[in-house]
Amino acid sequence: MGAKENARVQGGRKVTTDQRSELSRTHGINDAVGHSSPTPSFDVDGLIRAGLTLIPLHRWDAKDARGRDRGKTPRDGAWQARDYDSREVLEQARRDGRNVGVRLPPTWMVLDVDPRNFGGKDDPGNTAGRDPLAELARDARLDLSACPHVVTGSGGHHYYFRKPADVQVLDSLEDYPGVEFKSHGRQVVAPGSVHPNGRRYGWDDLAPFPEEAPQVPDTLLRLIRRPTRAHGEAAGFGELTPEMLADTLEQLDAEDFQDHDRWRDLMMACHHATAGDGRQEFIDWSTQDARYQGDAWLIGRRWDSLHATAGRGARPITARLLHKVVQEAGGHVAVADAADDFDVYEDPVELGRGVDDAALREPPKATGIEAVIDELNERHYIVLDNGFQIITEERDPVFRGRVRYQRLSKSDFRSSYEHELVEKNDKLVTKADAWLKSARRRQYKGLIFDPSGKGQDGWLNMWKGWSVQPKKGDWSLLRQLILEVLVDGDRDHFEWVLDWIAFMFQHPEQVAEVAVAFRGEKGTGKGTLGRALFKLAGASGLHISSPGHLTGRFNSHLQNCVCLFADEAFWAGNKEGESVLKQLVTEPTLTYEGKGRDAVTGRNHVHIVMASNNDWVVPAGMDGERRFAVFNVNNRRKGNTAFFRALNRQLDEGGLAAMLHDMLTRDLGDRHPRDSVPQTQALIEQKAMSQSPEESWWNGLLDSGRLPGLMIDLPWHEESVMVDRDELYDDYVAYAKKLNARPRAKSGLMMRIKKRAGIGEKQVVLEKGRKTWLWVLPQIDDARALWEKSMGGSAY
Repeated sequence: MGAKENARVQGGRKVTTDQRSELSRTHGINDAVGHSSPTPSFDVDGLIRAGLTLIPLHRWDAKDARGRDRGKTPRDGAWQARDYDSREVLEQARRDGRNVGVRLPPTWMVLDVDPRNFGGKDDPGNTAGRDPLAELARDARLDLSACPHVVTGSGGHHYYFRKPADVQVLDSLEDYPGVEFKSHGRQVVAPGSVHPNGRRYGWDDLAPFPEEAPQVPDTLLRLIRRPTRAHGEAAGFGELTPEMLADTLEQLDAEDFQDHDRWRDLMMACHHATAGDGRQEFIDWSTQDARYQGDAWLIGRRWDSLHATAGRGARPITARLLHKVVQEAGGHVAVADAADDFDVYEDPVELGRGVDDAALREPPKATGIEAVIDELNERHYIVLDNGFQIITEERDPVFRGRVRYQRLSKSDFRSSYEHELVEKNDKLVTKADAWLKSARRRQYKGLIFDPSGKGQDGWLNMWKGWSVQPKKGDWSLLRQLILEVLVDGDRDHFEWVLDWIAFMFQHPEQVAEVAVAFRGEKGTGKGTLGRALFKLAGASGLHISSPGHLTGRFNSHLQNCVCLFADEAFWAGNKEGESVLKQLVTEPTLTYEGKGRDAVTGRNHVHIVMASNNDWVVPAGMDGERRFAVFNVNNRRKGNTAFFRALNRQLDEGGLAAMLHDMLTRDLGDRHPRDSVPQTQALIEQKAMSQSPEESWWNGLLDSGRLPGLMIDLPWHEESVMVDRDELYDDYVAYAKKLNARPRAKSGLMMRIKKRAGIGEKQVVLEKGRKTWLWVLPQIDDARALWEKSMGGSAY
C-alpha cells in the first residue's frame, strides 16, 4: 500500500502510514507508521488536556548491561510517585532526544494490544489464525472506534478508556492472548516516541480526542475486575518499585531457576515485594533463559493468577524470600536512590544525595515481638463492629475456596494464647497481649459487604469475589440439563433462567426480586444448578437444608450471602415463614440478627435458588405473582448416573469458569428478571395450593359447578344468577371452619374475591316493598375463565 497522509489533524498532529497488518484490516484502522525518523516528534497535547501525566523514558536506542532495549522503560526509579510537570518532561525529552511515557492514574485504562502474541510458542490458547482483539470486542461489546487510539511502533495498538477509580483490574485474561489491561501503576509509551525498531508511535487520526475517551463498558469490567486482595502482609506493601525489582533480579541467573517450584516461589516473592506491579520486569528476567524466551505470555498469566489467589487463606510467600535468595547469591535487594524522595528530578547533582545506610540493604528481620505481630496479623484482625471484636480468618478445611470467620472477645482471644509467651522489655507476656498493644495490629472501623467492590477506606469489605476466574470453555452438559430437564424443553423459559443467572453474576449487589424454584422427584437433577451456582459464589454462597436457616430469627449468616441454595429448606404451608421469605426475595434492605448480637439493618444481596420434591414449594399469590418462578422438572435424566458424572466432571474441569464467563458477558440489555416471570403450569399449581380459605372456597364452587343449599336449582350453567348473600356467606363460613381457619366478615369475603371472581351486586325489591342486596354471579363458564385468568391458567 502506498504512503498516504491522513487529512485529519488532531491537536496539530499528522500521521503518515504505509502499511497495514491483517489485524488492522480486520478492524479498519492503520497499525503501522512508515518512514519514522529516529528522532521523537511528540503529539501529546490531547493527553495533557485530558489530565494525564507525562513521564521521562530512556532514549529509543538505549540498552541495558545485557544489551536489551530500554527505550520503552521509565528513566526514573520512582516514576510512579514523582510529581512531574508534563510540559517540563516534554521540553527535556525534545532537548535530549528521549522518549516520553504516559503514567496511568486509577481513573484511566489502556487496552494494550500486541499482535505478536496472537500465535506461536507462547500462545497456550492456540490463537494462530484467530483475532483475540476482535473476540474480546465481540464478547465484551467494545466499540473500539469510540476510543482514542495510538498505533505502536511494533504494529500494536493502545486504546484509551476511562474507568472507575475504585475498581482495580487484572493485567490480562487467558482467553485473549496479546491483550493487556494497563491502569494504575502502569505506563504506556506516548505518541511521537520512537520504538526500539526505529518506528514511531502515532495517533489514529480517525479516532476521538483523548478527552473524549469512553468509560470501560460494564461487560469488560466484570471480566477484568481484580478479585479482593489479601490484607496487610499477605497483600504485599510494595517495598520495591518495578525498576528496583529489575535491578534486584539482575543479580540472579534465570537459568538457576529451572526447577518449577523454586521459580514459582520466587515469582510469588517478587509479586509480594512489588504489590503486583513488577509484572513486566519479572517476565523480562525469566525469559533470559533461552528455553523460555517464547513463554512471555504464559509467565504473565502465571503472574496475573496471583491476584486471584491472594488472601484465600494460605500462608503467603513474601518479600523475605526474595531477600534470602538474593543474599544467598552474594547480592542484595535494591534500595531506592535518595533522589527518589525528592520532586526535583532534573538536577543530576541531587542524584545520590541523602541516606545511603547499609541497614537499608538488609532484609527485614522479623524477630521477637515483631515476628509475633506478623504472625498474628496473618490470622487475626480487630473490628469495632457491635463492640470490640477479634476475628480469626482461615481457609475452610472442608470447602475449598471458602473462608471461615470466628469472632472472639478480648478475653477469649487472650485465653487462646495464654500458653504462648514471648519476651518484651525483659518481661514475659503472652502473644495475645503483645499483639493487642502493638500499633501494627490489624484493625478496621468495621465490616461491610459490598459486592460492587467499591468498599470504604478503613472498613473491611467481606466480599471475596467469585470462586473462579471467568474463562471460555465448555459447560454444555449443564446447559443441556437446564433446557431439557429443569424447564422441560421450553426455550423461552430456558432463556429466562439464563438471564436470571446472568443478572446475579452481573449485579451481585442487587436483589433479583424473583426466587427460582425447581420441583421434581429425587434423582432428576433438580438441585444440580443450585449446587453449581453455590460453588461459583465461593465465600458468598450458602447451601442450606433447614427452614430455620432460611426464615429463622437468627439470620446473620445471610448478611454476606449472594447465592442461597435452599435444598428442601422450605414448606410453603409455613405461614410464619411466608412473610420472611417474601421479604428476603424482594426487599432491598433487611434486618440481620445474630445470637448475642444486636439487630442491624443492611443491604439484601441474596439470590435464591430452591429445589424440592414437595408438591407445595412456594407461597405464590393469585394476581401477577412476580416473586417466584417455579418449574416442574421432568424425569428424563432420573437415575442417569453416567450423565451426571460426566456433567460434574465437566464443571470441575473448567465448566464453572466457562459458565461464569458466559454469564458475565451475556447481553441483558435492560431486561430485569422481575419484568417477565414465566407463568408456568408449575406456578399455577403453586397458586392453587397457596390460596386463602376464601379463594379455595370459591375455587371449589367453580370446580364442582354447584351452588350451595337452596340456590342449587339456579341456572348457573346457562346464565348469570343472583344469589342471597347470607346463604352464600354461610356456606363459606362452614368451609373455613372445616379448615380450622378464622372466617372473614361478609364484607371481607367480598373484598377478597369480588374483583377476581367478577361478582357484582344488585339491589332488588322484595315483597311488601322491602329492599335487599343480592350478589350477581357470572355464568359459570365466564366465572371459570375469569378465575383462570387471575391464576394465569388452570391448575386442573
